[in-house]
Amino acid sequence: AVPALERGGRIVYVGAGTSGRIGVQDGTELPPTYGWPPDRIVYAMAGGLGALIESVEGAEDDEAAGAAAMTEAGIGRDDVVL
Repeated sequence: AVPALERGGRIVYVGAGTSGRIGVQDGTELPPTYGWPPDRIVYAMAGGLGALIESVEGAEDDEAAGAAAMTEAGIGRDDVVL
């Protein structure tokens, strides 16, 4: 992961429900704690970012939406997906 990030890759948090919410919490601490550039953090939450505050049942089973989220974010070889 380190070489990819050193080449300019982004940290990509992917999750659904509680795991997705925890990923967002983790990612939001990177800029103030480690000086990580906010524009190099991507969040892909099943059901969209609105699912942070309201459950979107069944969203984690939508494979097409997950693939579309990766395409829309332009995920590349130097991005580190968690």
